[in-house]
Amino acid sequence: GCVAVECRVGDDWVAELLAGIDDAPSRAAVEAERAFLAELGTGCSLPVGAYVDGDELIGFLARPEVGRVLIRSVALPVGHKRVR
Repeated sequence: GCVAVECRVGDDWVAELLAGIDDAPSRAAVEAERAFLAELGTGCSLPVGAYVDGDELIGFLARPEVGRVLIRSVALPVGHKRVR
């Protein structure tokens, strides 16, 4: 999981303070996971998930009506900030 903190657009003083608690690898992992979910066009109604482990994105999709689960992984692009 992650904790997200937001500030107003243009509030440079608060943005600078928040930069001190930013963890770039965690942010990159969350961005990759959210991009995966956005590509599927899903919200809370589809049993799907994703997580980043190192340089790999793992996706999960369940089909409870037929009792099936699909899990696939893909290597993240070079330059992705590796998650510890």
